Amino acid sequence: MHIWQLCHIGMVVPLANAYYQTEHPESVGQDKVIMKKIARELKDNFKILYDNLHTLSPYKMNIFLNTHNLQKQSFLSLFVLCF
Repeated sequence: MHIWQLCHIGMVVPLANAYYQTEHPESVGQDKVIMKKIARELKDNFKILYDNLHTLSPYKMNIFLNTHNLQKQSFLSLFVLCF
């Protein structure tokens, strides 16, 4: 449960920050600059968590670690597909 909670924080904080970084939170998903920044934060957070915990929970969060071969799909679109 502890690992799940840490992973949850690693995911929710960047997403919440996106809403605070824009003047129009209802359309934050349309702002490519903010979405790219959030995608990078998500990837970095999960890499740090994995490097320290050696696992992620739930397992589908590992998708943030295996993105080096993806060039055309954004991390955020992958995130949306997971849920």
